[in-house]
Amino acid sequence: MKHFLLPRSLLAVGAVVLVGGFLVSSQAQTARKPSLQNIPAKRSTALPQPYAIDVSQAFTDQGQRRTYYLHTPIADSPTHPLPLLVALHGSGMQGKEMAEKTALNQLADQVGAVVVYPDGLKQKWNVSGQAPEDNVAFVHTLIEQVQRSRSIDPQRVYVVGLSNGGILTQKLACEAPNGIAAIATVAASLPNQFATHCQTQQPIPLLMVNGTADTIVPWQGGTSPDVRIGRNLSIPSIPTVVNFWQRHNACSPPPKVDQVSNVVEVTDYSSCKDGSEVMLAKLEGAGHVWAGGGYGQSAFGDTTQRVWQFLQRHSLH
Repeated sequence: MKHFLLPRSLLAVGAVVLVGGFLVSSQAQTARKPSLQNIPAKRSTALPQPYAIDVSQAFTDQGQRRTYYLHTPIADSPTHPLPLLVALHGSGMQGKEMAEKTALNQLADQVGAVVVYPDGLKQKWNVSGQAPEDNVAFVHTLIEQVQRSRSIDPQRVYVVGLSNGGILTQKLACEAPNGIAAIATVAASLPNQFATHCQTQQPIPLLMVNGTADTIVPWQGGTSPDVRIGRNLSIPSIPTVVNFWQRHNACSPPPKVDQVSNVVEVTDYSSCKDGSEVMLAKLEGAGHVWAGGGYGQSAFGDTTQRVWQFLQRHSLH
């Protein structure tokens, strides 16, 4: 890993320590009151060029200290706006582990994108309506935080979630999709409790990647045996969730069905309102996994590449 000298102007922001190859800031930031309004572009030229840094930072949101891990690739110019990918880990994980398992940092370096990995409280995302923290609002506030320090293209902000993080991603798409260009979820679903609160005005491009042998988020639906996914959540079948989003995005049937391999089938609704899209990658025989990525080669293909190929073709108008 290459290391770059940082200017005194950056060091003056707060105490900065290089530990294990990561740049860690000891100064927590205080976030503004969470807002679900469209987030304006906020560009910064504070970082010199070239820069390639991994930073662990914290800020206060809703009275609680929230942490995140931020990866910035080498870019041509610190003022050149880059796509932002918000990656929500699964239960029992933290942001850095999500980075390792998905290899999203390596992808970001190839395509030129910023990736932020927030940490759920107690290593999970509380998606219950009775939760003390509003994690949907937190994600929007986090995006604001990143926009203050990086040059982000406001038309290309994406969210991807794994398992429990994927359920939060679909909840966000239902309740507050403003400012989000597209989402992708892996080994996740949209519980019936959230579907009833889904706003109907704004379509959002969505990719789902699910395995037919997943026992945590069952393909046929039911109540998950793992309470870390979310307590008392009623999970519909994966085809039912796809049909929900197809109706939500006003997609015209029939979809295009592509048998990519003997274990991967992709169903794509591409004729949807406002250029949105609904896609399902069905992994025949796969369990509760992120195939490929940091796990290495998989018969089910590379989920990391599949996610980016979908997200990158969508932007806000």
